[in-house]
Amino acid sequence: MKKIEKNLFKKLIERGNSENLEDIKKHRRHSLIEAFALLGLEAKTQKRLFHDNEIHNFYFEIDNSKAFTLILCAHYDIVNPASENANDNTASLVNLYMLCHEYLGLIQALPYNLSVVFTDHEEIGGLGAELLAEHIREGSMGMVKSVINLDLTGLGSHLFMENVTALIKAQIKKALPSVMEELMPFNDAVILRRHGIDAITLSIISLNAEGDPDKSIWRKCHSTEDCFQQISLYDMSIFREQYLLKILQNLNLTKLKKEEVSQF
Repeated sequence: MKKIEKNLFKKLIERGNSENLEDIKKHRRHSLIEAFALLGLEAKTQKRLFHDNEIHNFYFEIDNSKAFTLILCAHYDIVNPASENANDNTASLVNLYMLCHEYLGLIQALPYNLSVVFTDHEEIGGLGAELLAEHIREGSMGMVKSVINLDLTGLGSHLFMENVTALIKAQIKKALPSVMEELMPFNDAVILRRHGIDAITLSIISLNAEGDPDKSIWRKCHSTEDCFQQISLYDMSIFREQYLLKILQNLNLTKLKKEEVSQF
């Protein structure tokens, strides 16, 4: 498994000779579509032109036969072609693929549908999340009850979720009482909540000597310091197996009602 994970990571951070952001995004998009195709999953797309740029989300439906849907998402766009963009946000792309690769049977057995969405243009205002919100609200992705967004999931010993109001928050806290809450940098879940969609972001981070989140890794985002060498494949595997999978297995989407809004 580690070889598959490492090879995909390395492929996603390849830039070749191009410094063009659109070319790099296209390479990342095609690499993920090819990888998911090996799992028997076919990509669906959401597209829109914004001035001279194309917003291009793509996603995979693990199942669409059940009453309710949960979306897992992560942005695949980048802002600095000179950076490997490892923690922001290649690690989350790899985590979503490896979750499906390692646990597809368990995911298919969940009592709800799961869709994995990769959003574009998070780095320039969350335009991909705006497009995703439109599709959710019009019902083209099923009865979506909540969205869990992954950002900065490449290195860290502790699970964090946004310190915001969200319906799904209480169930995450119940499944993982040790989860810590923290204000996070701008992310796609911010946009989704603005559209009235239940959404929260999960991340992992280590603690400093005082027991506080070590946010120094966040300051490496968009720089050449955000490289593969700083990522921990071990931390990523723990995130998937001990955190993310446990959350998925303990969610009850039928109970996501307004009275469950967490005030932790």
